Amino acid sequence: NIIWMIISIIIVTIIINLFLVTSIGNKMLNEGYLVTSNIINSFHVKLSEHELNSKNMKELKVENEKIKKDNIKLKNTNEKLKSKNDLLSAANARNKIKLDNKKYKTVNATIIKRDLATWEYGATINVGSDEGIKEGQAIVSEGILIGVIDNVDKNFAHMKLMTSKNVKLNVLGEAISGKQEINGIVNKYKNKMYEFKTISSNDNLNKGDVIYTNGYQKLIPQGIEIGHVVDIQVDDIMGNTYMVSPSINSDDVRYVQVILNDN
Repeated sequence: NIIWMIISIIIVTIIINLFLVTSIGNKMLNEGYLVTSNIINSFHVKLSEHELNSKNMKELKVENEKIKKDNIKLKNTNEKLKSKNDLLSAANARNKIKLDNKKYKTVNATIIKRDLATWEYGATINVGSDEGIKEGQAIVSEGILIGVIDNVDKNFAHMKLMTSKNVKLNVLGEAISGKQEINGIVNKYKNKMYEFKTISSNDNLNKGDVIYTNGYQKLIPQGIEIGHVVDIQVDDIMGNTYMVSPSINSDDVRYVQVILNDN
């Protein structure tokens, strides 16, 4: 009996130990499985995120390249539109002179000589007396007065520019301020500005007023734009002086028109 009792105790002890070991083992295995599963799942999530980010980066790169190309196309289109707009502006400027065709006509000309030392003083054009060119006729570019003819040959002519500094180029001008017509003389060019001297000190102009030829000077018709007032200087009873910015930069002019007076 004692032996059987001992054997029974041993068997029960073994069974209990096996049960405990199995429970703990299962628990450990379960916990290990969960930890491993979490690690694997986390790895898969990160891998998926990386693939998604890589895909998004590629798509963004492609989209950026497309935007760059579109911007280049838009820039080229804008340049073309600007060029067309400049041409239209030039055409509109030329149309500012509304001359009576029964009295006046124009001859197209090209500047063929302009010395660097006398760049602002004058230039030679490729038309002369054979085309009806005479001394004193007005020269315009894009509808803006830039000078007058001062020497004529058979096939060539020389023009004195409004920007001349060594000689005075007296051009009668007018401005409309409100309902008042104000006359004066453009007789000097200094610091990139014309000096417009009015006849009376009671003649008041405002900044922005446009100066035109008044038509009182032989061979130069009325209505040719010269420039606009940018500064006002009150002088004495003999008249006021206004600084006028030229409406065109004659430094870059190549093509001009000579206004002929057939009257």
